[in-house]
Amino acid sequence: MRHRRRLPVPDRSSREIPSEMLQEILAKLPAKDVARSCGVSRQWRGVASDPAFRSLHAASYVAPWADAQVLLIAQTHEPEEASVYSMSSCKPMAMCSVAIPVEYSLANVCNGLLCFVHRDEAGEPAVVCNPVTGETLALPRPPPLPTDCIFALGFSPPTREYKLFRLSPPFVDVYTLGDAGGWRQHTDLSLPHPDEIMDWPPQLIDGKLYLLTGDDRVLVVDVSTETCRTYHYPEHRALPPLNYELLGLEHEAMHLLYPPPVRRPFAMHPFELDGQPCFAMHATGIARGVHFWVMSPPPEDGRRPQWDLRYSFEIDRPLLSHHYAPPSAWVNDGEMLC
Repeated sequence: MRHRRRLPVPDRSSREIPSEMLQEILAKLPAKDVARSCGVSRQWRGVASDPAFRSLHAASYVAPWADAQVLLIAQTHEPEEASVYSMSSCKPMAMCSVAIPVEYSLANVCNGLLCFVHRDEAGEPAVVCNPVTGETLALPRPPPLPTDCIFALGFSPPTREYKLFRLSPPFVDVYTLGDAGGWRQHTDLSLPHPDEIMDWPPQLIDGKLYLLTGDDRVLVVDVSTETCRTYHYPEHRALPPLNYELLGLEHEAMHLLYPPPVRRPFAMHPFELDGQPCFAMHATGIARGVHFWVMSPPPEDGRRPQWDLRYSFEIDRPLLSHHYAPPSAWVNDGEMLC
């Protein structure tokens, strides 16, 4: 009988990338690409899902500003969940859907992590969600609090730590994610102007949280040192009053259509613009402009920061409500301010 020649069995192990080398490669990729790599093979899935690798990726990878994506968060009652969509392409792309109780709402976004908190109960635990992987993390329950408060998730670049702040003047409660010690309360850290904290999503920029207060100041919380400072808004000029006679309005109709503002004659909202803290300022009542002020990094010695008027746009019709404020803004391809 003629013996068949046996072909050598290929060594599949020789084709696989060593796990140590694969870790170094995946650590340089964005989290979205790391999540997609789980479908390549079991080896890739094992490396990407290893807790040690995730800690390495979080500590080493820094996403460039050009790679930032615009997300749309939609919450539904039936079922009780939050759906995340990427708006960076021409057509919205679904990323994930996570179970979020209807009583919860989005507090702010920190390095792409979504922080959901209870709208009415300050003692309920917050929920942090990773929209790339769809994973959620329920944080420890904070101590009871009888007054209203603001939650803000921040990140400290020097220590690579995520911290959740609960601001309730004159106290500041802080929880470091992963800390077994639980919540810490700064009883000796009083907010400089604790009149009111505006209910706008806090903005995290370069390790600092930016919020607005009711006395026309910017509250800056340093995530690393857990200290708070306030700074005055930039000086603004009141726009000339509208000529009602040219509009053909009677005196009585004038007050009905354009009532005097009950609060300050402008509205502000902070957001991140090209990696810098920017504030949209626009007047209520009869003003016709929206102005975008860029704030220089606040000095450490308590001096007033520098303000730069970056953009100014005219509006053809009066603004009738002080709630008319951009909740977010970004520059599309460096050419269009959205």
